[in-house]
Amino acid sequence: EQKAESVAELEKVNDSIRRSAANGVQLASLEREYANLQIQYNSAVNNMAQASTGERIEVLSRGGRVS
Repeated sequence: EQKAESVAELEKVNDSIRRSAANGVQLASLEREYANLQIQYNSAVNNMAQASTGERIEVLSRGGRVS
């Protein structure tokens, strides 16, 4: 009976280890995706800031040439 309980417990531990490895792979994938999205977000914020600056320059120059 003790041996059967030990075998069952060992199987639970092995299953947990297998799931942990799969979770680690999935976590790494999600972290890479997050990093890529963060780069895209930062780029979009930067582009928006540049566009806003350009718009302010146009408004302030009132159609005059800016160099």
